[in-house]
Amino acid sequence: MIEPDEGPQTEKELVEALAPWPEEVERLRAALADAGSGQERANAVAAGRMAWMTRTHPDVRAAVDASGEGPCPGAAPAESVWAGYGDDFEARPAPGSSAGEGPGR
Repeated sequence: MIEPDEGPQTEKELVEALAPWPEEVERLRAALADAGSGQERANAVAAGRMAWMTRTHPDVRAAVDASGEGPCPGAAPAESVWAGYGDDFEARPAPGSSAGEGPGR
């Protein structure tokens, strides 16, 4: 995990730090251009900082490379995980349970 005070702190510093990787600078600039303000812009900067982190820290790059593509072996499919939640992401009671049927409901 990248610490809040680690690495480039401003958009300008981030562009300068990513300069050795023009494709990362291009990706960051495109994300910033598409982002509005507030959280969207913060997310674009966070993604740029993570790109910087993976490019400059060999242990992080090795972990990303070792992770491979696709789900982890033995991981439950996303559909089965989300099946237990409603549209508002509240956990649904298990079929046949009395959860949610008490007083005040």
